[in-house]
Parts: sequence; C-alpha cells; structure tokens
Amino acid sequence: MTTARRTRNIRLLTGLVLLSASACSWAVPADPGLNTELRGGSDWVFAEADPVAPREVDPSVAADAGARTIYLRKCSQCHDPFHPTDLPAEAWPAAVTKYGPRAGLFGAERTRVLNWLMANAH
Repeated sequence: MTTARRTRNIRLLTGLVLLSASACSWAVPADPGLNTELRGGSDWVFAEADPVAPREVDPSVAADAGARTIYLRKCSQCHDPFHPTDLPAEAWPAAVTKYGPRAGLFGAERTRVLNWLMANAH
C-alpha cells in the first residue's frame, strides 16, 4: 500500500469517526440548564390570568402551581416552554411522550405535568 493511499484511508477513517461521534452527541439529552445559560436565561413566564380549562377538568389540576413549576424547570432546559394553549389537549400526550424523557420527565412528575398541560389547553 502506498503512503498516499494509506494517508487517504487514515483521513477517511478519521472523518467517519468524527462524524459518528458528533451524531451520537445529538442523541444525548441536553445538559440541565446549559441551554438556558447559553441563551442568557429565560424570562418567559405564563400570564397569571385564569387558565383556560375544559369544564370536565378538575379545577385543582388546572391550577396546580407545582406542575407548572416542574414543567417550566424541565422543559426550559432545551427551549422556551410552550404555553399550554399552544397545542390542543389531545396533542399534549404525544409531545410529552416524545420529549419528556429528554427533559428528565418521568413517573408521577410526567403524569402531573401532562394532566396540567391538558387541563390548561384549549
């Protein structure tokens, strides 16, 4: 094998390793708070107006300040959190199922936040 060919193969292999390593980093959940820190923090807050809750929803679920706090803390790690009215109630379960694990949202916290989002959605 010639030196030029060997050098080309090493460069190709190095490029593939680097590409593969960078692809793996995309699949790793965000470092808690790092994105918020890099963005300079988030001053986004929900309006303090009464939440829009469907009639069949328990008002205590819609007014659950603890669920709101968990949602803001967990979801702001990667992006500014969406307002519950940004999605219809029936769309929130799919969104929480898809993105909740990246935010570290599991078990009882996940259920509590999901119920709160659905109760305050349109």
